[in-house]
Amino acid sequence: MNRYPLFLIIFMITVPLLGGEFSSIVDLWEGKAQLKFQRELKIDPNTSSMPGAGWGLVDQGIWYWFYRDIPEAPKPSRCAADYNRTVMVKSEDQGRTWSNKVIVADPDLSPKGSGCTVLDGSTFQDPKTGDWHLLAQCLSTSDSPTGQVWNLCHYSRKAKDGVFGKFTDDPKNPVIRSGAVFSEICKMADSHCPIGIADEGTPNIFKKEGDYFWVSFHGAIIKNNQVLGYRGVAKTKDFHTWIPVGSVYGPDDFQKAIPGTIGTGASSDLHGEDGNLYSLVETPTLSLMCLVGQDWPLVLVRAPQKNFGPGKWQFPTQQAVPLLQSEMIGTPCALSYARWMLDPIHGLFLIYWDAVKGHRLVKVE
Repeated sequence: MNRYPLFLIIFMITVPLLGGEFSSIVDLWEGKAQLKFQRELKIDPNTSSMPGAGWGLVDQGIWYWFYRDIPEAPKPSRCAADYNRTVMVKSEDQGRTWSNKVIVADPDLSPKGSGCTVLDGSTFQDPKTGDWHLLAQCLSTSDSPTGQVWNLCHYSRKAKDGVFGKFTDDPKNPVIRSGAVFSEICKMADSHCPIGIADEGTPNIFKKEGDYFWVSFHGAIIKNNQVLGYRGVAKTKDFHTWIPVGSVYGPDDFQKAIPGTIGTGASSDLHGEDGNLYSLVETPTLSLMCLVGQDWPLVLVRAPQKNFGPGKWQFPTQQAVPLLQSEMIGTPCALSYARWMLDPIHGLFLIYWDAVKGHRLVKVE
């Protein structure tokens, strides 16, 4: 299932700040800091590109941004619903200027390929080997046995080559097929999610613990003619074999704050120095699709880092709920792709797409 911009991405960042005393996510929660607008980002002027639909990271002071781009080749007939690749750019001046884009991952229409589309992913460096891993949504072709469904595909790049450039396709793609992991998560006693969730997407590789990479991702299900959104977590040693961990949150966790929400589109997360996990979460009110007439509030919540399942999330008392809300309620996908960027030298930033104002950069200060 897809929307533009599609859901979002969870990222959990734990990087020490090196450039001095900067405001933290805890300061924001406690009302000691606010989100201060810095500038509108001008990443890619080409009409074939969608830089607002992306994710990012900071490595050695350089900002990297991954986003959707339409290939030059005509759209194949087997890819009527969507046809996109992932590209990336870099910035050495905190988003003021950006490099030319390079291709990261192309669609692969071969029988064992990714399919028509590669987008909405997560990039993570293995702390042990230094190698880079990218996990992204990939859309199968219309003539595949399942028809066009959302799966997850894996790509990698060696440490010696750095993060900037083309990633190598995993020969076992797609590494997660639609519904395969959520079907196991929702069988767990404390999962708080219904059987039947599918379309694993917007993955986030948020840590490596021992030999295991931990990954969160969204899932969706139609109940009473309405699409509901959930997030789950699984772990893997090799991106091929997956062990379910559990669900994170769903519609019930946000009903009191955002009455009528149909669940969570996606979130961007930070580990706080106080032992809590902080999540900035999309909470749409009508659908996970880009429909006219609904609200797309971004709500900040927190839960203990070691116990962040359903029912564990708190809402701030010193910040607005929601933290961010569009000035034009009813605009399709009004606010989306909110992404924390923790720069050890310059501080904590947030990048998000505003359908009215464009690609925005704010700083916690």
